Amino acid sequence: MADNWAICPRCKQLVTAELAALKDLHYGTIPEQEYLNLVAKVEQVEETSCRTLGEHYEIGIQDNEFRISYRGACRVCGFSKTFDVKEPVRDKSGE
Repeated sequence: MADNWAICPRCKQLVTAELAALKDLHYGTIPEQEYLNLVAKVEQVEETSCRTLGEHYEIGIQDNEFRISYRGACRVCGFSKTFDVKEPVRDKSGE
């Protein structure tokens, strides 16, 4: 299970392009209010349909190492990103 579901940048880009084409297709061909309703629905779809990036993250100290770990993977398009940093914990009181 993901710690968080975020908007996938690749899916957002694809959906935005597809929805822009849909808006362009209907511009001037349907009544104004119907078009404005379509635009509002499109914007809502852009926000909700792209929350497909499962994020897993961890921060803490284990085995005398400070660690930050992030992993994100989209369940739809396969986009993924990882980031890991480990650094030894140093006691600065003796310096």
